[in-house]
Amino acid sequence: MDQKINLFAKTFGVERVKLQETLTTYTFSKSIGVAEAIYVATTQHELIRALEIASELKLKFMVIGGGTKISIDNPVSGLIIKNRTISIKIAGIKGKFDKGQLGMAEMYVESDSGVTIKSLNDFLTSHGLKDVEGYSSFHSTVGGAIFLDRSIREATQSVKVWQDGEILTIDLESLDRHKQIVLGATFRFKSL
Repeated sequence: MDQKINLFAKTFGVERVKLQETLTTYTFSKSIGVAEAIYVATTQHELIRALEIASELKLKFMVIGGGTKISIDNPVSGLIIKNRTISIKIAGIKGKFDKGQLGMAEMYVESDSGVTIKSLNDFLTSHGLKDVEGYSSFHSTVGGAIFLDRSIREATQSVKVWQDGEILTIDLESLDRHKQIVLGATFRFKSL
């Protein structure tokens, strides 16, 4: 085992870092490649910590979400960080007060980047909001769809990213998939 991966595993616990793991169960595309090491982050805090430690160790890493748009058929050296962050919450509501009733016009929603489009849509419809209609698979995650799906992009108000050890909140136009890792986003959705 590579010394850097060994140090990463000691930091997060050897039971959480899988070695020589086939990626079939980690990607929707059922990739058959084998990762030298894989770590599953389930909270944004875990994801940030994994990025920080991998960066400090100068450990080669790749972050994946649902794995709907990738196919890995060859061995992968270094670390794969599987993003399974799932937090979705209301960040704000905009509406009108008319005849003693508050009518919601739109809602601001904060979502982790590992949230699937299906989970986001379930949240939106349960709050009386129009769901996301795009070409991304329901298994796609917010972190990937934000680069490709027009309906997600149009709803995006800001993006929270990790870049070279810093956490930044930026607008969508400043997002650079080669330099930044999406941690989450704030969206504006209209009511039905």
